[in-house]
Amino acid sequence: MRANAPSDEYTTPSDVEDIQSIAQVPRLLQVCIATTGMKFAAIARVTDTRWVACATQDETGIGPSTGDALDLRETICEDVDRSGKTIVIDDIRDHPDKASKAVVGTHGFRSFISVPITMSDGSLFGTLCLMDPQARALSDGPFADMLGLFTDLIASEIGANRRARANESEMSQVVESSRLREEFIGVIGHDLRNPVSALSAGLRMLPRADAARQEQIIAEMQKSVLRMSALIQNLMDFTRGRLGGRIQLERTPEVDLAEMLTDLAHEIEIGMSRRIETSIDIPQKVHCDPGRIGQLVSNLLANATTHGASDSPVRLMAHTVDGMLRIEVGNSGEPIPEHRIQRLFEPYSRGGETTRSQGLGLGLHIASRIAEAHDGSLTARSSPAETVFTFEMPLARV
Repeated sequence: MRANAPSDEYTTPSDVEDIQSIAQVPRLLQVCIATTGMKFAAIARVTDTRWVACATQDETGIGPSTGDALDLRETICEDVDRSGKTIVIDDIRDHPDKASKAVVGTHGFRSFISVPITMSDGSLFGTLCLMDPQARALSDGPFADMLGLFTDLIASEIGANRRARANESEMSQVVESSRLREEFIGVIGHDLRNPVSALSAGLRMLPRADAARQEQIIAEMQKSVLRMSALIQNLMDFTRGRLGGRIQLERTPEVDLAEMLTDLAHEIEIGMSRRIETSIDIPQKVHCDPGRIGQLVSNLLANATTHGASDSPVRLMAHTVDGMLRIEVGNSGEPIPEHRIQRLFEPYSRGGETTRSQGLGLGLHIASRIAEAHDGSLTARSSPAETVFTFEMPLARV
């Protein structure tokens, strides 16, 4: 379903100010370029007839500058205006009907991603656009989802800034919101860039490697894909939560969790090259969302393999007791101090510390929210012998 049609009324100061007043925009555009490899990024205001650049990051020297206006019909964003959907084009030469556009002929771009910025009332503010003079394989990548998160953040920030101008009493909330978004954008630039860089390196190495080495490279690339998939899912859930949404469940009455957890442990064991010892005894079917339970356990296993001792196996145990499902993930290694355990499930927190060098730190936070959505709980305990995370939920729906 497309967003409500944009108005053709356009006032340069107010619309450009809406974007320029967002302190994180330059960093956001830099992150877009760094993670996708595209050379031009822009946030644009779209009206019925015009595309106006409100902020740009240009490494090509041929793209529009901030304040430049284009006839909407001469841009790829015309399709976003009509459909309200993301447009991804790997190579414009495969779309002869669009080859006459000014962004192709005048500016010389070949690959495009254009994501709508939709306000909370359904109106279309504009688009987040990425373009490159070279053809790029974009359609099968995770970039559209990532950029969709960014446009949600931009729309939320525009709305917050507009409300703040109308009512200065909301300024404190806007400042806090801006701080969280700045942190969010900063850490995603680090976290998502790492697996993307690993994939790019692997693709460059494959053609020159022998068969044995190719198998090793492909295995490492599979690890990067697993990390990217988990990160993007956690980011999407976290962003929806910060914007007022909830973890959505699709409960199934009778789920065979024993088989699912066994398969999941095996998959992560292969993908992360870490031994996982399992003890699973769930004789009855469970009323739950199997995908979300899998996400919760994946996050716990990822945490254990990352922070646990590398020379010891990770332990996964699942069983039922007194009408409850209990799943435990344990690892040996340095214990977590008691005063830090209380903050483990906060976003950006890793045992009470926030550091970009160790990643986003959203996995445990998302896992705790999934537990709550299932009317359950997620707790942690740590000793010199082992750190254990325990998830419990009722077998029957409350």
